[in-house]
Amino acid sequence: MGLAAAGHGVCIESWISGQAHPSQRGRIFGLYQILNRIALIASQLAVGYAAIAMESMLLLAAMAFSSALIPVCLTRARGPESSDTGTLKLGLLWAQAPAAVIGCLYVGLMGGPLVNVAPAYGILIGLDQRAAILLTASVQIGALLLQWPIGHVADRYDSRIIMLVSAATVIAALGGLGFGLLAGPMPALWLLGLFAIVGAGSIPLYTVAVTHAFARLKDEQPVGLSASLLFLWGIGSTIGPLAASATMQMIGPQGLPLYFAALSIGLCVFLVIRLVRKPAPGALETRHEATPMSVPGMGSRLTPLK
Repeated sequence: MGLAAAGHGVCIESWISGQAHPSQRGRIFGLYQILNRIALIASQLAVGYAAIAMESMLLLAAMAFSSALIPVCLTRARGPESSDTGTLKLGLLWAQAPAAVIGCLYVGLMGGPLVNVAPAYGILIGLDQRAAILLTASVQIGALLLQWPIGHVADRYDSRIIMLVSAATVIAALGGLGFGLLAGPMPALWLLGLFAIVGAGSIPLYTVAVTHAFARLKDEQPVGLSASLLFLWGIGSTIGPLAASATMQMIGPQGLPLYFAALSIGLCVFLVIRLVRKPAPGALETRHEATPMSVPGMGSRLTPLK
């Protein structure tokens, strides 16, 4: 299932990145991530509240996925050209867009524990099972609410500055979480809100990293580039839960916020160094005049007439 999901992601992301105009790529990719986030939130709540009583939950998920393939099969829009399917070496990606490499790793290292380890953290600090599930859902809701604005801003300004501000916001939220827990038991609503800020400041940065990479590599090899970025995210999301769990075992429950803070501080330091050494070029990652597109116009872009 993991291999199938990875292939599915490469196809979607390379298709979007290859077809979207550079001035609109962040917003279109953000819309894709919003739909993805809605599905994740719904599935997590369904699993937490209904899967225990419904053995057919996986069958329902398989039916939903199969149904989603129908409009893809019916579309007349072209996918990426076959000549663009060559592999892209990570060394070239690092040389051209190191912030995208670190950004994708950061999102994976943060997102994996936020989804998989946060419920255990909630239970360890005294939340019940359903409140712990809501802790993970709050992360996804925060990411959902900020996905479109971040994608929109990524089309207009230097992506590295956006990642820097977002990571600094995560650090501030984690600082508030630490001080709140030191003062005594924290109300569940405050805890959910702080985790929503952490999710909003970290998970949507994948869109920013992708936009940054495609802006720097000038749309070369969209399939290979998308596969490389997804591979980096996959490495982070695989290592992240293991590293976060190990930190919690050594330090205790508060090892999870400390793990998130260390990653965010490291990202901020890296981005500051990159911004000092190589300021933003004035091309695609500066502001532009956006032209709104109507819904019928957008439909004609996705399904061109023969």
